[in-house]
Amino acid sequence: MTCWQSLRERRRIIGSFPWTWRIVEHFRDIPATAISDMPDRIIAATAKATKTRLVTRDESIGKAAGVEVVW
Repeated sequence: MTCWQSLRERRRIIGSFPWTWRIVEHFRDIPATAISDMPDRIIAATAKATKTRLVTRDESIGKAAGVEVVW
């Protein structure tokens, strides 16, 4: 069973979030040396700001941002 099948079976909603100042604040807290790719930092900051789990294969992103990773 793939991760996506598991999420679908649990009927979890995967969505998007608007860019907010709270996300910007978390984005600023994540150093570029920890997550060099800016889009990855934005995604990690969004997960941290919204207190959601991050779906990624790259566990280092979750560790650097302090968010739970699902994969």
